[in-house]
Amino acid sequence: MKKEKSSIIAAFLSLLIAGLGQLYLNQIKNAIIFFILEISTALLMLFVNQTLGSFLNMFIGIWSAYYAYMDAKKTKPVKPEENKNTQEIRIY
Repeated sequence: MKKEKSSIIAAFLSLLIAGLGQLYLNQIKNAIIFFILEISTALLMLFVNQTLGSFLNMFIGIWSAYYAYMDAKKTKPVKPEENKNTQEIRIY
C-alpha cells in the first residue's frame, strides 16, 4: 500500500523551490522541468531584466505549487460513501 502524500506539504515545497513538491510526489520528470524553469527565470532576473525575471519566477513558483497540490489531491484514495438509506430503483 502506498503512503498517502500531503497536498499541503507538496504545495509548500513547490513554493520554496519550483519542482520540489513534484519531487516529493515522485514525479521526477515534472520536477526537472519545473526546476529548469525556476533556474531559467532566476538567470533572466539576474542578467537580463530584473522586473520580468521576478514576475516570471513568481509565476513559475505559484504554478508549480498549484500543480503539486492538485496532483497530490488526485493520488489520495477516495472513500465510497456509505449510505444505508438508499434503495435500488430498476427501470424495465
